[in-house]
Amino acid sequence: MTGWAQWCARVEDLADTQHDMFTTGQVVTLGAPAQMVKRLTGPHGPWTRHTRGVYRLNPAREDPHLRTRTAWLILDRRTTVAQRLSTSSVRAQVGGLSAVYLYGLGPEPAVPQFVARESVSREYRDDMLVQRCRDIRTEEITVVDDMTVTTVERTIRDLIQQRTSPDLLAQFMIDAAEAACRIQPRSPPVWRRYSPRENARCTTAPCCC
Repeated sequence: MTGWAQWCARVEDLADTQHDMFTTGQVVTLGAPAQMVKRLTGPHGPWTRHTRGVYRLNPAREDPHLRTRTAWLILDRRTTVAQRLSTSSVRAQVGGLSAVYLYGLGPEPAVPQFVARESVSREYRDDMLVQRCRDIRTEEITVVDDMTVTTVERTIRDLIQQRTSPDLLAQFMIDAAEAACRIQPRSPPVWRRYSPRENARCTTAPCCC
């Protein structure tokens, strides 16, 4: 294989483990030439540009959670999905109504919602809603469809703080109780507490710098 062919194979191997998706940040972290992504992206190339900084294999498998997954990848663009699911480097989780949606207990919200340590750049502020919060505990994070997600209990707490419609909140709590066996964590959470400050405040606002 030529140098680019080898890098292309490595990137595609990575995408195979990430629902046929990868980010430019992940490619740079691999050490691949930055210009390779642009050169190999297009309608007839092996990759297609899905949105700013996120690419998909061509063709790619159908993904019912594509919009949520895309935003989740953007929130930690340099870290692979495998690392985010297995180490303490996780910076952002699906939360709020998007967590309800991933649990299969409500419709997909108009804008994906997350709980994160930090905001992201202004260029993405219309693409997602981020609740900045540093008091997430390890037991408040689980995994759904290869994405880190706030647990049902943490999701309920966040929805209350966000003054979600009482009717919607009550329905989610009822549905979650009835579906308890189906939404148990895949495995014991492995993430550390994000901040030593026990009384850190949470704020909800469109993500921006």
